Amino acid sequence: RLNLGARPLRAPAETTFPGLGPAREGLWPVGTAPVVLNAANEIAVAAFLDNRLQFGHIAAVVDETLSRAETPPMDHLDTVLTVDAASRELAREVVKRLGDRSA
Repeated sequence: RLNLGARPLRAPAETTFPGLGPAREGLWPVGTAPVVLNAANEIAVAAFLDNRLQFGHIAAVVDETLSRAETPPMDHLDTVLTVDAASRELAREVVKRLGDRSA
């Protein structure tokens, strides 16, 4: 059981948790942005677990992928699948570039 007592809850610092900014942006109902966010995060975390990316670069991969990917309306399953595949490929490119620097 969690007892917070009288401790006030504060908003998390985005400098400490850089992934929160892209996550918040991806949660807005703007087309397929949440699909892009999820795909980029999965690729970045997998690269980190495979020692191909530094932990601190996960948020950068997600952020860059979100900023570069197209986010059409989520109007059909085919659109979602196409955006997911394209976002994963874009995230792989970003991981490769950032991973080369972190080695």
